[in-house]
Amino acid sequence: MAGRRILIVDDERDLVETCVRLLVRRNYVCLQAYTGRHGIALIDQEQPDLVLTDLYLPDVDGLSVLRHAREHAPPIPGILMTAYTSSETITRAYEAGAMLCLSKPFSNVALLDTVSRALH
Repeated sequence: MAGRRILIVDDERDLVETCVRLLVRRNYVCLQAYTGRHGIALIDQEQPDLVLTDLYLPDVDGLSVLRHAREHAPPIPGILMTAYTSSETITRAYEAGAMLCLSKPFSNVALLDTVSRALH
């Protein structure tokens, strides 16, 4: 799994930086975006192996980011990070292309486990 490229899309800079620190320690390469549009641009430019995105972003929502990743050729797996874990939100996430959902706030172990499962 070393060297796999993970795009993290969230407008909470502290959360992104924490995720990057944890994932880099596991030898992942991390790309960062703080808006949905920037995340979509990085999907096209960098072709990451995995996308982690928040649901609510300042411009386009995380579901749009997941749809774009799924429609990419080849499709890129995605994980939705959200504090809004209603069954409707989770269903919409899976319909948009999420492989897994990660409930905020999450532990370091939960992040690493979810990323590992998504990349296997």
